[in-house]
Amino acid sequence: MKGMLAEFDRYQPQNSMLPAAWQGPLQRHAVAGDRRLRQLAFHLSPAAHDLWNFLLTEEDRLHAARRQGQFLVGAMKDLGTVPILVNALPQATAFYPDGAWWLPCFKTRQTQLLEVADAQGATEGFCPVRAMLGAFALQCHFPMPDLLTCSTGATCDDFKALAQRLVERGHAIEYWEIPHMRTAEPGEAACTLASGHRVPAVLVDVIEAELVRLWQELQQRTGAECALKELQQAIARSNRIRDLLRTILSSGLPALEQLICAMMALHYCSDYAMCEAVLTRVAAEAAATAQPQQGVPLYWINPVADVRVMNVLEEVGGRLAGSDFMFAHALDRLDETVSPLRALACMAADDPMAGPVEVRMRRAVADAHRVGAKGIVVSRIPGASHCPYESVCVKQLSDFPVVEIEVDSLVDAYAPSLTTRLQAFVEMCAS
Repeated sequence: MKGMLAEFDRYQPQNSMLPAAWQGPLQRHAVAGDRRLRQLAFHLSPAAHDLWNFLLTEEDRLHAARRQGQFLVGAMKDLGTVPILVNALPQATAFYPDGAWWLPCFKTRQTQLLEVADAQGATEGFCPVRAMLGAFALQCHFPMPDLLTCSTGATCDDFKALAQRLVERGHAIEYWEIPHMRTAEPGEAACTLASGHRVPAVLVDVIEAELVRLWQELQQRTGAECALKELQQAIARSNRIRDLLRTILSSGLPALEQLICAMMALHYCSDYAMCEAVLTRVAAEAAATAQPQQGVPLYWINPVADVRVMNVLEEVGGRLAGSDFMFAHALDRLDETVSPLRALACMAADDPMAGPVEVRMRRAVADAHRVGAKGIVVSRIPGASHCPYESVCVKQLSDFPVVEIEVDSLVDAYAPSLTTRLQAFVEMCAS
């Protein structure tokens, strides 16, 4: 059951998992500038209401953390690794500046983020994550971090350029390298990752050495002296959240809420404990209210810059049965039987964006088969360097029907044609 914002606000839970300061109607966020909320159809449930309030109060929590003297780490591009390191440090909080790419959507481009990025040379030829440049320049959407980290090496070309621009603008960055992921050669010492991919052991060794250096830097900068047992505990907490997410993402939750939940895997919305509490409620409610799943099951590749498109999928008769939102490695369980830094190195080595697109698409196709998808939607991200090859690979690796769409920060101008294409695809997959 789904409804628009006014109806959704009637589902405010009486026993919210959130502190009182973060509770309340979502209408207040729409009034404060998140205008896109008025065009979204929400899953009508108390747990979903807590989930959205948790997402939309992250900026407030980060400012509160700053006032409380927390050391703020902006973890860029690593897609889930550094926040686990930071979570082991009692006086530090990690957040994900890259998430600014959703601001033009939620604010319906009423900010100047993209215009500022344009002025700094990051024009429409770049991925929408260029909005991050505007957020750093305007300094009005999140507190400036005490430390910026960024994975480099085998990573998005667009993001490398944006990170370099931040350095030019005076933001120092602690880089750490992820080498290009490749399959181990016959006879070469190898490691088998959570995805099942076998990579050279030396690749994991290099990443582990980088994480050791970064772990030492974080402790020095925060004044903490943490034993590896604290990091092991952070990994165990992360695994609990990953377990919850796997349950939620297979529960039949509507597509929009699936997307929001999945994004929690990256940095836990800056609050591990609250993230676990909110997702525990979502998982329990999904299990208690499970209904026969309706709609044509489709697999979705790449996150959308405009979240409204996830509603459109269901409006035309589709159902999100599975997804690859570019961070499958952040949903796999971490190995708790090896040293924590080794476990994190294996996770980073499994980053699907750090290897050939064929490897990533092969995993996506296998996942689509597992969930019983009838077709695959490839959502191209405007300007992103990896996107021209994904649908080609899927077609080469499988017999799935494939449709390729492009989703900008706001799809309003071309929503009718996008809806028609998705509707025709759903009808074809259903026949």
